[in-house]
Amino acid sequence: MIFSCVEVSKKAHLKLKSEDWKRLRDELLRDWKFSKHYVDSAIDSVIGLVKGWVMLYNRGEAESS
Repeated sequence: MIFSCVEVSKKAHLKLKSEDWKRLRDELLRDWKFSKHYVDSAIDSVIGLVKGWVMLYNRGEAESS
């Protein structure tokens, strides 16, 4: 879901809108009985990983598939 928000041309850009973040959060919270901050933390971690990949891609140190 989050990686599909990455646009790749000469440079990569993460285009994650707040609506996308909310939709992902709602989807992950379905049938979730634990605290919501666990889901929020997981989403933030994945966004950080994707941002790291974008930065490496823009430097020429990563490839797109």
